[in-house]
Amino acid sequence: MKMQEYMLKALQDAVQMELEGRQFYLEAAKKAQSPGVRDILEFLAESETYHIEKFNQIYRSLEKDPAWTEPLAAFQPPKHEPYVCVLAMAKEGQGSGGKDDLQALRTGMKMEECSIDYYTKLAKEIANPLARRFFMSIAHAADGLIAVDGGHGTISEAAIGLKLGKPVIGLRTSWDLPGLKKAKSAQEAIALVFQALGK
Repeated sequence: MKMQEYMLKALQDAVQMELEGRQFYLEAAKKAQSPGVRDILEFLAESETYHIEKFNQIYRSLEKDPAWTEPLAAFQPPKHEPYVCVLAMAKEGQGSGGKDDLQALRTGMKMEECSIDYYTKLAKEIANPLARRFFMSIAHAADGLIAVDGGHGTISEAAIGLKLGKPVIGLRTSWDLPGLKKAKSAQEAIALVFQALGK
């Protein structure tokens, strides 16, 4: 398969993945009992909308001309309330959503990890530096990370965040990494992220 065909197929797959993610987040947000969880899911759904529009824009452009340009590779998601996901964790009642809310967040985290892995894989396989930068920008767009105790996937993402120079806070993590700061509560994790970012 030629690189042009590979890229167009990869973009189609990316759009489908983002569409499925957006649908999941919207449906889960409607069912969420916790206001904080609802905010996180709605934010993720809105983020997927930008990704879908951007992927479609790139697809239409590359279909006519395989050359990447600076404007095409620019990754500029819409501005949100800073650190909306982190702030949502501190909302009163965030912890009262129950098992369904927690499961929705866990599923969302797994979906995001799959997306990050896919975009990182594309960035490694594509020789064009503008295309590589674009996919790496999508894979690692966060300003700071809060890692909730998990397995190898969580540790890997935390390590990548630290390597990219982002503040990474471990919330009740049973493992450690050089540069990882630890927090015992969501509120402390939020405070450490803001402190690291100078907010």
